[in-house]
Amino acid sequence: MTDADVEPNVPNDAPPAILFRLSYRADADHRSGYRPGDGRERIVASMRGWWELDPDEVRSLNIKYAVAFHRGVTRAVVEIDSWKWQHVPGSDHNVLDAGDVGFPYDDDGWRGRDDVRWCFNARMRKAQRTAEVPKYVEEAWIGQDGKRVPASMRDTIVAFWPVSPVDSPRDLVGKALELLGHGMLPRMHDVFELRYGDNRHYEMRKEHGIFRSDDRVPLHDPYVYIQVLMKEAEAATLEKVFTVTTRSTLEHLRDARNRWAHFDEIDAMQASQDVREMQMLLADLSATDEARRMAQIQRTLDLMVRPAPR
Repeated sequence: MTDADVEPNVPNDAPPAILFRLSYRADADHRSGYRPGDGRERIVASMRGWWELDPDEVRSLNIKYAVAFHRGVTRAVVEIDSWKWQHVPGSDHNVLDAGDVGFPYDDDGWRGRDDVRWCFNARMRKAQRTAEVPKYVEEAWIGQDGKRVPASMRDTIVAFWPVSPVDSPRDLVGKALELLGHGMLPRMHDVFELRYGDNRHYEMRKEHGIFRSDDRVPLHDPYVYIQVLMKEAEAATLEKVFTVTTRSTLEHLRDARNRWAHFDEIDAMQASQDVREMQMLLADLSATDEARRMAQIQRTLDLMVRPAPR
């Protein structure tokens, strides 16, 4: 089936859902992805995970259903029953043989880690033990041969329906800062563990005076790493970790984070400059996935800055 064979688009009143893009599975024995001729159970098994997302955000949007799509066309829809996490460095996205993967994560150890992914369990109907959904949901999302998703979603790995309203420049800076924290975390974690050892959270606070409380250093906030790296005592660390990033870059990013945190007004031009600096820092850290996603935010801001044609 090609895109040309699919007539209807997803209706605007389709039930709220989270959409997962399945890539082409060239190898028939590969555990994840989509291949023409796959049955519904095979598609559902592949779509369940592992995904980089926040289940709390899914719940907050009152989303009950998950939809798999390939080449812009929906292939299966199921109801979400529960979520579970797994520490999967370097894993591809699949859960065909997933069992119980562990205990729910805690904020101290896992929140903000880019190597923690989630999968969901599909709600099963007790009588048939199948992941069926109400008929109106199946019709809205799949119909006879699948429904075409909006063009803006087709290159997105994880998307939400209904489509979120356009983000403001401030919202986009917030998303960019979160990406920056995720991208800095693995490298900075290793750097400061070598310097301070197992007691690094306490020693970082003690040496650099960043926090007055006994709270642990937030793992997802780039401010922590930026503030530490800007200290004169860390000049050697800065030189060892980065090849392009300079102290002035870190100062700019610290100010950008503070403007966002203090609810200062942020226009599209300022946001574009801030995000461009973040993207360069991520590239310097070889955080390729986060840098790629940051580029998407940059493109959105560039469209806001670019004057409309007369």
